[in-house]
Amino acid sequence: MTIVLFFSLRLYFIWLAVLLSAESKTGTIVFDTDLTKGPAAFSGTVRGGVWDNGWRVTDNDQRLVWDAGYPVRNGTFEFWLTADQPPVAPLKTFRGKTHHPDVHWAGVSGVADLASMQKHVFALRLGQAREGMAVGHGWSKIVVLGANNAGETEKTEQVMGDYAWWKPVADGRQRIYIKMEWHDGIASLYLPDGSKASCRTTGKQGNDVRISDLRYAWLGGIDAELQTTFPGMRFIRARLTDLGE
Repeated sequence: MTIVLFFSLRLYFIWLAVLLSAESKTGTIVFDTDLTKGPAAFSGTVRGGVWDNGWRVTDNDQRLVWDAGYPVRNGTFEFWLTADQPPVAPLKTFRGKTHHPDVHWAGVSGVADLASMQKHVFALRLGQAREGMAVGHGWSKIVVLGANNAGETEKTEQVMGDYAWWKPVADGRQRIYIKMEWHDGIASLYLPDGSKASCRTTGKQGNDVRISDLRYAWLGGIDAELQTTFPGMRFIRARLTDLGE
């Protein structure tokens, strides 16, 4: 009996050491919100949408916003969602011109005024995915403005799949997982097909402006005048992790 207890305790402490080691490598979780539990489980700011076994976008310029409480130098923002239709945005008219707007999905910003783009911003937008056209663009966009008006970088890759990819996925049931990561000044986007897109900002003077210190995470849309939000997205879960120095 004593020997069995000894080995049981030993196995327990080995398991505990492995667990703590894994936690130290993956960082500290700032928040991990199960949105299927409704507004009682959410501690941030809500603008529009409906709670329906998660938080569902029903119209333009709707969003959820979390405040990490401090600038996260290196981190990840992960989210899970379903979609009940391919992401095709209606035409918008801006200053007399009609255009196909970008569709806002999510992002992380250094300032509370998300639409101002006055500091480091790492945003995910999605281009059109019309039937018969392979234009399902997914891209990470980094904007750095602020004191020295450093400029912005936009990286576009066809990594979110075309209409044929979205048609079976957008059934309202299949979960889509996306991870946004910023580390050592470089932003990386991990997409549902396993691909990765990374980019950093080069300033107007050719200087390397590295993105960091992101604090406010959002799901949904932030710029109703120029862009749009994709109705039919139902966000299920969101998690922000501080990766430390």
